[in-house]
Amino acid sequence: MQGRSLADAYAAMDVFVFSSVSETQGLVLAEAMTAGLPVVALDAPGVREILRDGLNGRMLSQDARSDAFAAVLAELAALPSATRARMATTAHETAARFSWQATLARIEALYEDLERRPRESGESRWQTARRQLEKERDILGNLAHALGATINDDRARPTEG
Repeated sequence: MQGRSLADAYAAMDVFVFSSVSETQGLVLAEAMTAGLPVVALDAPGVREILRDGLNGRMLSQDARSDAFAAVLAELAALPSATRARMATTAHETAARFSWQATLARIEALYEDLERRPRESGESRWQTARRQLEKERDILGNLAHALGATINDDRARPTEG
């Protein structure tokens, strides 16, 4: 599923539940949060970078079982509408921080900061830039990898009809 059909699927949901511990960068979480969905997910790399327990969703321990998911979903369903709306807004704001535009703005700000920053801890400005850019590259690479895996998985599924 991709494009409009994926957006429609997210729009039809009240919450996004994710039980994998192999999401490398939280791409599907960011997609769901773009639609304003709170996320319920297991504590894992990628999830930790995007999910803030109680603010934009709920994080469960890696060993959580289906009854823990059910309890959290019941808890979310029982929240007052104003609290659910606040959680949806926070989810949407979280997703915006992971957009391509936001990532590029951080890189641009890094370059501008390097021009003004005095040297620290024996690193040259370029060493600092390289280290920070490598972090951004890793994030973007993980996003691209997750997107590629999603596309390949989608292609591997038999078509309906």
